[in-house]
Amino acid sequence: MDQNNPDARGTLDEFGLIRHLTGRLQPTRRQPRVGIGDDAAVMMQQAGEDALVTTDTMVEGVHFLPSTMSFADLGHKCVAVSISDIAAMGGEPRWAVLSLAIPKGLPLSALEQLYDGVSEVCAAYDCPLVGGDVVRTEGPMVLTSTVIGAVPAGTALLRSGARPGDVVFVTGTVGGSAAGLALLLAQGRETAGSSTGGAGGAGLGSVSRPAWAAGGGGVAGTAVP
Repeated sequence: MDQNNPDARGTLDEFGLIRHLTGRLQPTRRQPRVGIGDDAAVMMQQAGEDALVTTDTMVEGVHFLPSTMSFADLGHKCVAVSISDIAAMGGEPRWAVLSLAIPKGLPLSALEQLYDGVSEVCAAYDCPLVGGDVVRTEGPMVLTSTVIGAVPAGTALLRSGARPGDVVFVTGTVGGSAAGLALLLAQGRETAGSSTGGAGGAGLGSVSRPAWAAGGGGVAGTAVP
């Protein structure tokens, strides 16, 4: 790898790039039986649980703007939104998968920062990255995250469980991401980022754990965009 080449990823084949990027991931307590490096990951299952699976895709220019957020924040956000979906169902995130469509000319340093953000959120929620895919694209950057979680059998919080008259609880700051983005676009990234504490630029989303709701009388749940 040519360290003097800002687009040094071009000197790596797909597997070399994957090894380089996943080598930056922090260790997690939970580990798969077989992780990154084979045709598929092998994860252990526990009796008495239902599996939860969610997928989110982010497209440059549609769901994020490189001018308003760092690649580390982008990596954090793309996995955090999927973890949030698992939490909204009253479940625990267990495993993550990430696929990237990378435009030509994107520096290796940008991908390294992105994986640093992924590593941060995966370590925080003990949800290791166990696989994914990396491809080149002529179009904008595309990130697709899938998170696999678990919930005690029959206890998942479904949207359909909500009824008129139910008490509604919201975690996190409602509207913070939209307000921060508006501020970033109006004032410029550096000024707005410091003013909002990074909330608007990163748009990281609220990753709560409403498992208490599943065991404490909660009847429905949903992730708020």
